[in-house]
Amino acid sequence: MTHETIAALRAAINQAYLADENEIVDELLTGLGTYDPVIVSGCAKTLVNAVRAKKNQQSPIEAFLREYQLNSQEGIVLMGIAEALLRIPDSQTQDLFLQEKLTHADWQNHLQHSDSFLVNLSSQALLLTSQFEDHVLLSNRHWFPVFEKLLSRIGAPLIRNVLKQVLQYLAEQFVFANSIQQAVQRSEHETAYRYSFDMLGEAALTANDAARYYQSYLSAILSLSEYARSPNIYANPGISIKLSALCPRYEPLQHARAVKELSDKLLILARKARTANISITVDAEESERLEMSLDIFAAVFMHPDLSGWPGLGLAVQAYQRRALPVIRWLAGLAENQNKKIPLRLVKGAYWDSEIKRAQENGLSHYPVFTHKSATDVSYLACSQLILSRPDVFYPQFATHNAQTLAAVYQGGQQHPGYEFQRLHGMGEPLYHEIIESQNWQIPCRIYAPVGRYHELLPYLVRRLLENGANTSFINQIDRSDISVEDLIRDPVELIKSSTKKVQIVLPGSLYGEQRLNSRGLNLADPELLQQLQQNLDNLADNFWQASPIINGRPYSGEQHPVLDQAITG
Repeated sequence: MTHETIAALRAAINQAYLADENEIVDELLTGLGTYDPVIVSGCAKTLVNAVRAKKNQQSPIEAFLREYQLNSQEGIVLMGIAEALLRIPDSQTQDLFLQEKLTHADWQNHLQHSDSFLVNLSSQALLLTSQFEDHVLLSNRHWFPVFEKLLSRIGAPLIRNVLKQVLQYLAEQFVFANSIQQAVQRSEHETAYRYSFDMLGEAALTANDAARYYQSYLSAILSLSEYARSPNIYANPGISIKLSALCPRYEPLQHARAVKELSDKLLILARKARTANISITVDAEESERLEMSLDIFAAVFMHPDLSGWPGLGLAVQAYQRRALPVIRWLAGLAENQNKKIPLRLVKGAYWDSEIKRAQENGLSHYPVFTHKSATDVSYLACSQLILSRPDVFYPQFATHNAQTLAAVYQGGQQHPGYEFQRLHGMGEPLYHEIIESQNWQIPCRIYAPVGRYHELLPYLVRRLLENGANTSFINQIDRSDISVEDLIRDPVELIKSSTKKVQIVLPGSLYGEQRLNSRGLNLADPELLQQLQQNLDNLADNFWQASPIINGRPYSGEQHPVLDQAITG
């Protein structure tokens, strides 16, 4: 493939950034080839029925999240507590926060509502807690006055500590281990899965943060080298890299600095991973960072030191409208370098913030699909393209949805080798069916976060949101009020039958047609930035003369220059 063709494929990515959603969906539907909804539906139905038949085997955390869903006031309260409690530094403010949150929810409605004894016990504790915290309730329930002050004094610290322990318990369900050493030792005892370890850490705010995260990645690669025993690199454990953790200025307006700095760091990590015989995957992050991440990936992927090494991978988010063009470009890049890319296809975990940022910035469209069925269709189209190119991709399909799993399985019957992936703490019953009962004989890998308690908050909140979302398959699979047929409905059928494919008004119409939202500039668009720079360059040598106008009449006076102090100093 020529460099001109690869450049054209790269340009197509940016053209799809804020493209019209309906046009992209129509293109996706037209491009679906071997997808057979009847076979897929039958396979998905078998999986769902098998999981539902073993409902009593669900974990306590699954039962808890199912009871306190995000469509309930109590679920929202608990999410607010999980999101905020760990960030409040002093005990007094924590107590006031808990008092406000816990007394404004109907915990009574959840008593004895779950099949889980632990969940029912938690509901009873939350009800009792709200009564301790609410002095009005204490009075109304005729507590003895002699105990009232005592309960007020001991209640808050006790409740605070209990809720922190609850959050610790929640964290342990989603975080694999505190250290990479503990993680690899634990993985040795769970041989049914492969593992990809993610060193917990969000965007670095300082150079010290970035240096610390960088060292944690280096240490993790060294530790994993001792467990990379297979000559097949994809059978060995791997590691996931979050670029935002390695540079405090990983943002579009710092493109030159960030791309150079991160390319250098990623190259060193990739060399280490090659020596250790493990794969390394660059995680997907917010949409405005995609172009930079592709520049960084390409620079490292094409470096001579990594010639012939098929271990540098990338995660692609199907909910982005650019997903299919990204995969086409990656195929061209891999073909040009004559080596494979381990490609992790995910649906995406930043949807809410992507929508909000587009609205705040007054963009013309959204960078992500607004309809869940459109994301599912995008995933199907992307998976077909990836499976059709075994020469350039090692496919890694990350999903917890039975219909999606069945569609990939049906489309990959003749593929020489791919794998499924799930997050630690999510989708366990579904994957148990695939591995143990259905015997699909497809390798499965667990994406296993590793880190200390205080580092997990952003990750924990994303997982709680993902589990608790009303449209989440994990949320719905054990709900008796949702039929199997509705749960596994074909997304192609859903999107075709929808009278309105775009479900959210565009950012410009956020306040209605009578008050249009202010229009912003997409400063993450490299073509727009180039045009802006060209416009500024054209004006650089211009001089403007201004004079006062009073009551419509211009007045003259002594002229003197007015200079931009930011430029002239």
